Order: sequence, then C-alpha cells, then structure tokens
Amino acid sequence: MTFRALAIACCMFALAAPTLAQSGAATDSITGTWTGEFVIEGAPKPMPMQFQLKANGKGVVTGTFTELFFGTGRIDPAQPGRIDADGRVEMRFKLAVFSDFTFRGQMDSTGRRITGGVFGSGFNGESFVMNKQ
Repeated sequence: MTFRALAIACCMFALAAPTLAQSGAATDSITGTWTGEFVIEGAPKPMPMQFQLKANGKGVVTGTFTELFFGTGRIDPAQPGRIDADGRVEMRFKLAVFSDFTFRGQMDSTGRRITGGVFGSGFNGESFVMNKQ
C-alpha cells in the first residue's frame, strides 16, 4: 500500500468513526431497568409497568415485563425484540400461550425515554411511556 492510499484510508476511517460510534448508541442504551405506564381506555388511571431489558449489541432485545393486572411476561423468544440505530423499538411480550402484545415506540435522543403504542390482544395503539432508571 502506498503512503497516499494509507493516508486516504485513515482519513476515511476518521470521518466514519463518529457515525459508527453513534449507530450503536441506541441499541446499547436500552439495556437496564425501565419503568413507565400505559393508558387503557376506560381505566381510571394509567397502568404502571416495569421492564428488565438487555440488548446484545446487534439490535436484539430480550427481557421481562411486569404489570400488576397482567402479571409478568417475557419477550417472545420466537420473535426477539428489536431496536435499530435510530432508536425504533419493537418488543413482543408473551404472558401465556395465547396472550401477547407488542410495544412499538421510539427512543428519544437522550436514550432514557421511549414513547409509543401497545398492539395485539385487544390493544390498538394505546399509548405508553418508558423511562430508564
């Protein structure tokens, strides 16, 4: 490799490094304990919930969900949760054989808040908010 080619390669890497570092920020920041609530139409108040989540560094999310009314569930192993580099999140939680629902949302730029909707098992986009503890 000539000196010129080496210099060009180094410059290209230097320019790409911040982008590469940012791309994993959202996927890494989902790991941890999250608390929040979701709103069910007709319920007297929002329902509190807690998540224990872990990302594998490649956008796959695993973990558990606890809510007083529905109980405890886990991310469906047959359909692992996902978070992309832009902070879009999708997690399908299983509570029982035919009881599951999906949280779809967007992580904010701080990596500490996710907002979105709940779908499946009678939910049609009811809003939720999660905050990292």
